[in-house]
Amino acid sequence: MGIDQEREISEIRELVEENHQILKKLHNRVRLQLIVSIVKWVIIIAITFGIYTFIQPMLEQLLNTYLSIADSAASIADIKNSLPTTGFDLKNLLEIFGK
Repeated sequence: MGIDQEREISEIRELVEENHQILKKLHNRVRLQLIVSIVKWVIIIAITFGIYTFIQPMLEQLLNTYLSIADSAASIADIKNSLPTTGFDLKNLLEIFGK
């Protein structure tokens, strides 16, 4: 082998080592991004679950209040429908109290 070939082999070896270092850094960066992404999603899911757990009793109370109001409105409508109609309207009442 000549000096030129040894120099070329040495340059190629240096380039391969540099390429290897770059690939190791890239691999480590991708691994770190994966870990950060997983941690991020775990935190997002945990916060969402925590908020739901905190708000759930309030939502149940709000739903129960709404259902209670709806039942009250339905019972008022039932009472209104069960009252007998007396046939009095405003004109009849004015005539009765006007005399």
